[in-house]
Amino acid sequence: MSFYVDLYKVWGKNIKSLGWGSERSQKCRFSILLREDINQADIILDVGCGFADLKTFLLQHNYNNQYVGVEREEQFRDIALQNHKNIEIFDSFEGATSENRKYDWIFASGIFCFASDEDKWLANTIESINKFYSKAEKAVVINFLYDGGNYSKNKKMYYTSLSDISQIISAFGAKKFNIYSDYKQNDISLALYK
Repeated sequence: MSFYVDLYKVWGKNIKSLGWGSERSQKCRFSILLREDINQADIILDVGCGFADLKTFLLQHNYNNQYVGVEREEQFRDIALQNHKNIEIFDSFEGATSENRKYDWIFASGIFCFASDEDKWLANTIESINKFYSKAEKAVVINFLYDGGNYSKNKKMYYTSLSDISQIISAFGAKKFNIYSDYKQNDISLALYK
């Protein structure tokens, strides 16, 4: 995506190249993931992993899980592998899930934020989540921009509504799910359990 390449040209190896406003904001979103029942033996796939900052965050919180990332941008993959020697990074979800590989947890933070085609956003998002859900043993945890707050919104971004979240949950018939919207006014996270 040229969006991230353009940011990288401006910011280089910086959190802003990943589209995060700040390190604090990124850690706030990551902290939601730790509300789920992750254990040390669980294998984590981080879709849209950027610099593998989630792995760093997990280590800082004493989670030394097997971690695999998916990142399209080559510069970001290179930095992730410099930051962590014992991880795998793939350039596609299909690569990370070849040979019937499955993961306990699949995380996707910030990858569904673009409003390139609002009419198809929900269908496209459900299609992507379905791929994730089919390869997750325990749950898929997704972070979205949220339209529920009173703040200025970027017209290039898609802000997810509670109706969107409800339709995503219904599409999977998940018996257990968690919704978190209490951590940032412009974010909402959803955990869909198997």
